[in-house]
Amino acid sequence: MLTKSLFSLSKNVRIPQCTSLFHSLISKKDKQKELIRMSQNIHNTDQETYLKKLEIASNFVKKNLGTSEIAMVLGTGLGPITNEMKDKVEIPFSEIPYMVSPSVLMHKGSLISGTISGKKVLALSGRIHPYEGYPEHLVFFNVQVMSECGCKLLFVTNAAGGGIKGMKPGDVMAITGHTTSNFQNLLTSIYNIPSLVPKSMNLEPIYSKRILKYAKQSAKKLGIKWFEGTYAMMQGPTFESHSEIDSGLALKTGAFGMSTGIETLAGKAAGMEIFGISFISNLAAGLEDGPLTHHDVLEVADEAGYKITQIVSDLVNTVPLLDRPEKNNREIECNQIVPVPIPVLPEQKEFDEAVSYLRSKIYFDPRVAVLLAPGHDEAFLRKLKCKREILYKDLPNFPLISPSSNKGKIVYGETENKIPILCLVGNDHKGLYDSEVTFLVKLFKDYGIESFGQTFLAGDLSYFENSNNQKPKARVMLTNDILNLVTFPDGILNDLEYESKSTTAV
Repeated sequence: MLTKSLFSLSKNVRIPQCTSLFHSLISKKDKQKELIRMSQNIHNTDQETYLKKLEIASNFVKKNLGTSEIAMVLGTGLGPITNEMKDKVEIPFSEIPYMVSPSVLMHKGSLISGTISGKKVLALSGRIHPYEGYPEHLVFFNVQVMSECGCKLLFVTNAAGGGIKGMKPGDVMAITGHTTSNFQNLLTSIYNIPSLVPKSMNLEPIYSKRILKYAKQSAKKLGIKWFEGTYAMMQGPTFESHSEIDSGLALKTGAFGMSTGIETLAGKAAGMEIFGISFISNLAAGLEDGPLTHHDVLEVADEAGYKITQIVSDLVNTVPLLDRPEKNNREIECNQIVPVPIPVLPEQKEFDEAVSYLRSKIYFDPRVAVLLAPGHDEAFLRKLKCKREILYKDLPNFPLISPSSNKGKIVYGETENKIPILCLVGNDHKGLYDSEVTFLVKLFKDYGIESFGQTFLAGDLSYFENSNNQKPKARVMLTNDILNLVTFPDGILNDLEYESKSTTAV
């Protein structure tokens, strides 16, 4: 009965979001898909390949746009900043060698050059995000191209959900620091390319206090309400869960978004001075009534975009530029890390092939699937009748990356209540990688699975509240939300939400 309840409670898993992401990626131009495939050896930290592609792209930009002094990354709805430019020249990302284009609404995907207050500016009008399926190094790449074109100062902008008391949509916040939702160093994928990332890189302060002083003066002069705070880079593409917001607010987070941290680190590693601004498109999830949508963000983009345009234009006019440190003065030794291959997303026809294979092996019609944690599978499977199994590695087109994928399997059968079920078992403690889980969820959705459940091994924190210090008894808890503090660097969607009735699992 408990198992049946868990499945019924998990019916609201956001499978359509996985599906729409896959279809949007599958429909990209052949050129972009080929670039992802070509990037395989870059993610394996092949210095020569990465640097050669960076050189080719940078030379192309310098030949067509010349060198620049100031770089900008323009977030959702902030493209109008480029209207302040004179002598403007624009090149789509798709025409620049080895650059890839964004798929998100209101991210134009162009590199724009011009002058503001007589200073040469180079702007990324639109950005790419890891949740679109791109690995971090492709996000770094665009910023590094601007660095190679001579930029000394990097402005990063974004749309974000506000978390500071008194904030309202349309307000502006200066970024004084950032956190990532999984606490991983986003430079990992290019860390052993020493000419790009110093061995010892001081990240404090990563956002310029010098420019912050000028920004405060600009906001006061322009009559713009001003906030300062820490920006939390979430994984996306889903908006934050209420528990993620609660934990962020406990850490005094000022705004929540899905970008910026990667570009900031790339610019810092390149020696550029960094200043970040968030426009508050909405209050963070749970702080206002109703669900958040991307449409909400776009509705207030014009108002906030105008404010940020005023501030950035004034800063370009008033802030004296500093010289960048010479590369040969930076440490160039590095540690070696074990590379993780980038998964190439399957085409729909490849999913269809996997679905057909599944149908050929399964003799009944299950509507429920569950991923069982290590230690839960043996007891559960003992009660399963008419069992058959399919190894992950036998599934056509399944991305075999993690240790779990090489030893795990799908076991199908019937429960004691004669409920047909698929079970994912044999997983090690680290579990499957994001791309593998996403593949399976998409596969099950196409097959016709209606409910997806998952079990966890977790510590019982009530032990610390027990005045008798008695060891707690084993018990079952149904989760109503999850804080995802660990993920794997394979660049694929990793936010699936589960609806239930109890508390939060970390």
